[in-house]
Amino acid sequence: PSLMIVLFLVSAFLFLATTFDSGSYILAAASQKKVVGEPLRANRLFWAFALCLLPFSLMLVGGERALEVL
Repeated sequence: PSLMIVLFLVSAFLFLATTFDSGSYILAAASQKKVVGEPLRANRLFWAFALCLLPFSLMLVGGERALEVL
């Protein structure tokens, strides 16, 4: 059972990392006036932190109760 847990955690981490990376890339490109090549790294970092802020704040404020409201 512990091997399955480790495999699940690794796959969940990889899924979340790629999801946040692509989401921050798209939001940075959409919010930037002129994109030459790739969006600015600072803009991508801002959106990556903004995307992480909502789940962390829900966990801190109310945990499961806050998720039930959504």
